[in-house]
Amino acid sequence: MPLMAVALAAFFFAIARATFIEEWYNTAVAQKVIYKAWWFEGLLAYLSLSMIFNIYRYKLLQVKKIGSLTFHVAFLVIIAGAWMTRKVGFEGVMSIREGASSNEIISSDTYMQFKVHDNVQQYVYDFPVIMEKGTDNYFEHEFLFPGETKETRFEFISLMENVKDTLIPVGKTQGQPYLEIVTVGRSGRHYNYLKSGDVLNDGGYKIAFNNDEHTEAIHVIETDSALMVQTPFDLPYLQMSDQSEGTLVRDSLQRFVPKRLYMVGQQQFVFNAYYKSAELQVIESKEEIEGSKAVTLLVQQGDLSKEVVLRGGKGIAPNKTQFKMGNLEYVLGYGSKIIELPFFIHLRDFQLERYPGTMNPSSFASEVTLIDMENGVNEEHRIYMNNVLDYRGYRFFQSSYDQDEGGTILSVNQDRPGTYTTYIGYTLLA
Repeated sequence: MPLMAVALAAFFFAIARATFIEEWYNTAVAQKVIYKAWWFEGLLAYLSLSMIFNIYRYKLLQVKKIGSLTFHVAFLVIIAGAWMTRKVGFEGVMSIREGASSNEIISSDTYMQFKVHDNVQQYVYDFPVIMEKGTDNYFEHEFLFPGETKETRFEFISLMENVKDTLIPVGKTQGQPYLEIVTVGRSGRHYNYLKSGDVLNDGGYKIAFNNDEHTEAIHVIETDSALMVQTPFDLPYLQMSDQSEGTLVRDSLQRFVPKRLYMVGQQQFVFNAYYKSAELQVIESKEEIEGSKAVTLLVQQGDLSKEVVLRGGKGIAPNKTQFKMGNLEYVLGYGSKIIELPFFIHLRDFQLERYPGTMNPSSFASEVTLIDMENGVNEEHRIYMNNVLDYRGYRFFQSSYDQDEGGTILSVNQDRPGTYTTYIGYTLLA
């Protein structure tokens, strides 16, 4: 009994500490250091076993001790529900534009995602990670690929947060030509760096730099005297230096002038700068850039080795890094997983109301159609605050919306066993 009292004190101390950690840092650090730590799981396991032992030790299986028995059972049921949530539940977000449908969720958890193949066989290994500065992020993983004589090893090297790309001018023999294009769309402003041969695909249009394979793209061509541009459609622009306006006529070859704002429908881009020879580097920014992290790994197989930087973070589907080393092809990524649902959600209309006389939103809602072709379901629903769509174990909550108010962001949760079990436990305590 004294040991159980110590365990209970440790449990409440850990919960209190987690609250302060969440306040000082963020929820992810609290989960990593406390809630998802092996010792916290062990502490809960010990308390559960102690509760079971006490039921028999103090002979609580009697009508006259029903109150004490109910408390013990409720505690065990709540712990069981939390364990189910941890092992089988997941959370994520679904983004849908008006008039579009989606069956994809981006997971809230982040993963290291490894795939190695030789074009005949493949090895796939994904595992959840919480990467946070100031915590122990180290991991390593080894495996022997079929047909190989030496093991492949992945080892964590370093973590950078709030990372962004930057171009560093270098000597002609050390770098490559680069364009700096700033795109402006519904997700905000993004800096894009195109080296010779690259193609930027921003959804509504493409920009190709020294690449004539894409006939539908805006082509930027490097010549000895200047940068030239040829567009397959009329391209209006605003010269930012003097606010003059003009249009690049389709299929004509003209100079690509920097500091111009070009307009493609509702989207815009700026040709910011041209570097004759530069090197792209990843640096840490002093600004807060949500979900933007870079994990450096060392990949080894025998005498071969390579350092790889994986960009990603929470809510970001990773752009996989691909390379060949020895006889094997590697496809590596860090970030959230894309999870496909067995049905679709179609967004008919997104509605946003504001407080009178202000731009502050008072409420927002999504008019959606649930489409499940497998089960012949086609139903209209309205999702808004405190009005949840439940279907096949998934719960859809109204979470947020796109900056241009043309799309919705739904929070998605699948945890029916854990939720119901936990509710039973709380009901017993009531």
